[in-house]
Formats: sequence, C-alpha cells, structure tokens
Amino acid sequence: MGYWLCNVTVVDDDAKTVLPIYSELSSHEAEVTSDNERILNADNAVVPACAKEAICIHDRGGDCRVLLAAHPAVRRQFIVRQTGERHLFHQGQKRGFDFLTRKTHLKWTHTVEHIHKNKVRKRTYDCGAVQVSLDRNGESLWLVVMNGREGGYCWLLCSFKDCASAKQAVELALKFQSAHSFGMVGVHRAGRLAG
Repeated sequence: MGYWLCNVTVVDDDAKTVLPIYSELSSHEAEVTSDNERILNADNAVVPACAKEAICIHDRGGDCRVLLAAHPAVRRQFIVRQTGERHLFHQGQKRGFDFLTRKTHLKWTHTVEHIHKNKVRKRTYDCGAVQVSLDRNGESLWLVVMNGREGGYCWLLCSFKDCASAKQAVELALKFQSAHSFGMVGVHRAGRLAG
C-alpha cells in the first residue's frame, strides 16, 4: 500500500516568501480518486483565493492532457515543466520536442545559483521560446526551452495573459525557475535576462 501526497504552496511577488496552504495525504488502496482529479481539486481549492494574475505551476507530474486542458478552460495562467515526450502543434503541424527544440532560437542566457554539497554553484542556461498549442486550433501557448551549458534540456509549457513576445515568455517562466518554485501557485513579476 502506498500513499500519495499533494502539497500546494503560495509564493509572493518577489519569490522570497513561500507559504504552504494545502496538503492532502491519501492512500491509493482506499481511494478511487485519480491523481489528476486530486491535483485539479487542489488547484480549484487554492487558485480562486489568489489574485487574478496568479500563475499555477506544476512540475512534470502536471504534464498530462487532462490537467493541461483544465487550465485554459477556466482562463488560468500556468507553467508546466514538460517531460519532453508529448507532441504539440507549431504553425498548424503536430511536432515532437526534438523538432521544437531545434526550431527555438536560444537568444538569452540565465544563470541560477544553488547550493550543492554546501557550496554555491552556478548553472547557466541558454533560453528561448516558441509559440505552440495543444491542439491544431487551440489556445496559443509558449514553450520555453532551456539548454544547460553543462548538458540537459528543460522545457516549460506556459500560458500567460498579455504575453506578446518570446523574450517576455522566457522572462516570466524563468522567474519561477530561478525561485525553484515548481509545484507552487504564486503571483510573480517578470525577471531580467542577459542578452
């Protein structure tokens, strides 16, 4: 028998204050509610109490069609870290992540400091964004592509109100990446990029 934990935290505008506001522990054996339904229930319990410009953020566990489709249906802004295994539509064509990654111009750099083995480490990413959608005629979304200079890619599928450019999409998405706030709901302002 295993247990499933669903936590939601709120992050303030400057990404410095993090508050846990929702936590649910459940057993798969005793329950018939799906993981996706639990995540949607948590979002629906928390997001209405947040500011209108709140952005719902999920790590790779949120990368499934049921969860991704729920956000635009209620006009919710979101960032979902991608596994890289799905297909998205770009200019009306269904494309895989290999194509989308090659298509994205990585024009900006972003450096993140983190602590690893009691030392401050820096990681630098080359970043860009391309417009995509979940369906052929679906809502326009941004796929932010981050290529770590030490290797490895990270993809963030984003929906932002009034986001007019790839640079703005990257700035908004990286605000969350640099705050290590995946799995949190928060309200943020755009960060700054080099380049």
